[in-house]
Amino acid sequence: MTNLLLDYIRGSISLILFNLLISLSYLLVAPIIINSLGFSVYGSYLLIISTIPIIIAILSFGLGFIGRRKLPSSNNIASLTLNFFPQFWSRLFILFISLLIAYLIFIFFEDFLKLYLGFNFFLILPFVLLFSFFDQFLDFFRFTHRITFYSFMSACYALGSVGLIYFLLEKEIISNLSDLLLVNLFILSILNISLFLKIVSEIGFKVKFYENKKAIIDDLKVGFPAVLNNLNETFINIGDRYLIGWILGMAAVGFYTPAYALASLPVIFARTLTGVLPPLLSKMHDDRDYTLRDIVLRVCLKYFIHLALGYFLICVFLGNEILEFYINEEFAFKSINVYLIISFSAIFAGVNLVFSNLFVILLKTKFMLKTNLLSFVINLILNIVLLYIFEDIVVAAITTLVCFLLVFWFYRLELKKDLPIILPLKDIIRVFSYLLFSTIFFLVMDNFLNLNLLSAIGCFILLLLIPVLVTMRYDFKSIKQQIRA
Repeated sequence: MTNLLLDYIRGSISLILFNLLISLSYLLVAPIIINSLGFSVYGSYLLIISTIPIIIAILSFGLGFIGRRKLPSSNNIASLTLNFFPQFWSRLFILFISLLIAYLIFIFFEDFLKLYLGFNFFLILPFVLLFSFFDQFLDFFRFTHRITFYSFMSACYALGSVGLIYFLLEKEIISNLSDLLLVNLFILSILNISLFLKIVSEIGFKVKFYENKKAIIDDLKVGFPAVLNNLNETFINIGDRYLIGWILGMAAVGFYTPAYALASLPVIFARTLTGVLPPLLSKMHDDRDYTLRDIVLRVCLKYFIHLALGYFLICVFLGNEILEFYINEEFAFKSINVYLIISFSAIFAGVNLVFSNLFVILLKTKFMLKTNLLSFVINLILNIVLLYIFEDIVVAAITTLVCFLLVFWFYRLELKKDLPIILPLKDIIRVFSYLLFSTIFFLVMDNFLNLNLLSAIGCFILLLLIPVLVTMRYDFKSIKQQIRA
């Protein structure tokens, strides 16, 4: 278990770094697209690439949930094949039929869609297919303890597409939304070929479906609520952008989304944990090592809360300067309130994501579904009503905060039995003491040295990371002691 934990720690570090690179790449390409093609094109592009994973999730119907749950404990080719290929081919069959129907609909409404959408909408079909392959191939490596490789390939897609978009925009080869989508298709094609060849070299190539109807039904019973739950979380995260685009226009999406993404940087850490923790916690839970499972979860929560609260303080003190440096003064003026509100809500969004790992291990997907469905409905109603009344993107940020707080409250009530204490009192005191000291020290330094923006951000981040690096050794020591016990 110690070696496995070490592998996951290394994988977690690499995943955090790669995810940080991915997020930074998307953040850096935003001003380039905006300045070259406009806020409206950028807003439309974001909505499309955000919608593709949603379409794939819906068309999976939750198939593969049990297979992915068993992959971490699969220790031979036969079990790996049994847990991967049936769901792969079943999902591919459903996807193929769905895309064929979509193609016929597109043909029938072609003239209307050309007039309304303004881009080559047929590109969506191969995009969905290629991204589905990519998603399933990556899951195979994630759930077979290859976290570093999984994070590397995820980064290759993001950095490859963003880098190529940047290069082609600089050369003035890209001129519209369709060109942006073609870049993504090109990168996905290359990566899918390499991933497919690697999987075939490891477990072979077999056309294998579910053995009987009961296996399909069992998978749907657990997997479909999990899919709906993830969709609810996704719509809470990005659903407001659809409503903003519909009610206020695509330019408003261009102002809202970059500020939202920049404010949500700490959630990278939490999302990294959702990629790393499920296989690790599954192993601990299956071995009935519940104490170790809870220690690992609490350590992750402590570090996330520390980083998220620290980032919120950076936003409070340096937010306007950051947004102005990021794009321009107009963007900073219109987006600063969104930036501050979302940076605070990111604390609860990340904690909810960490909690969700335990719910998945406990197979409490129906509870997550009910909670997030309620939150989604409230989010939808508030956004529709308040956006029409106030016509301001700040409204969407406030409703997002309300929904994350609501989900946090219900998650905490449900976890009182399985995780009575989120963090020990001494850890809470330490986190707030470190943050208070870092803030005071930063304000004193800034007052005497008159730091520029980049120096100020670097100084604050360093002050936040020092206590994390110091205490990490002691936390890992306590985990090793529990393993030996």
